[in-house]
Amino acid sequence: QYLYDYVKIKKLLSFPVAIRKITSIPADYFNLEGRGKIEKGYHADLVLIDLDNLKPNATYTNPMQLSDGVEWVWVNGEVIIESRVINNNKPGIIIRNQAHNNK
Repeated sequence: QYLYDYVKIKKLLSFPVAIRKITSIPADYFNLEGRGKIEKGYHADLVLIDLDNLKPNATYTNPMQLSDGVEWVWVNGEVIIESRVINNNKPGIIIRNQAHNNK
């Protein structure tokens, strides 16, 4: 919804700025090491989006509907959505704010 509304429809943010706001900025804020950027040594959490066809389909009554334009998704380097088809891979892990690990 965020990318659709603020980048595609309202044109309030550029695509690169919008992506930073949902990737590297929160990862840095919450001290999530190895997350939020495409860099060597980082976890491969990636989404391939067709911005021209991006349209959210989820609703409050049907929240699991995949958005149009979400073509591929990788979590920790494993494909979980391939050519708009969700598979049964579950490579995700619970990550915690690194600042709280030493308390």
